[in-house]
Amino acid sequence: MTERAVIRVGIPALLLASTAGALAVSLHTAKPDIPSFAFGSQVVLAVQVAVLFFYASLLLLVPLVRALADGELPIELSLKGARWSEGIDHLGEDVLERQAAEEEKAFKDNFEMQREIAALRKTLEEVAGYDEQHGSE
Repeated sequence: MTERAVIRVGIPALLLASTAGALAVSLHTAKPDIPSFAFGSQVVLAVQVAVLFFYASLLLLVPLVRALADGELPIELSLKGARWSEGIDHLGEDVLERQAAEEEKAFKDNFEMQREIAALRKTLEEVAGYDEQHGSE
C-alpha cells in the first residue's frame, strides 16, 4: 500500500525534477555548444537530457529504495534495469491463503447444494404424497 503511494508521488516528482534539470542545462547552453546529436536545437537537447536524467535516476534510485525498504540488493544492473533474485519467500503463505479460500468456497457450495437437495426432496415428497392421495392418472 505504501509502495504504491511512494510510486504515485515519486515518479511524477522525479519526472518534474528531470525536466527542470534538463531545462536548466538546455537554457544555459550556448547555441554553438549544443552537441550534434541534439541537431543544434535547445528543445531536442532538453528532451534528451530529461530522458537521460529520468532514466539514470530511476536506474539508481529503484535499487536504493528497494534496498532500504526490503533489504534486498539487485543481482545485476544493466541498461535494461535492475535484475533481482527470484525468491520464493512467501510462496507457502500464498498457497495456504489460496487453499483456505478455496476450501471455504467449497464448504459454502456444499452447504448450498445440501439445502437445494433438501428442498427438492421435500418437493418430491409433496408430489408423491399428492399422487398417492389423488391417484395417479
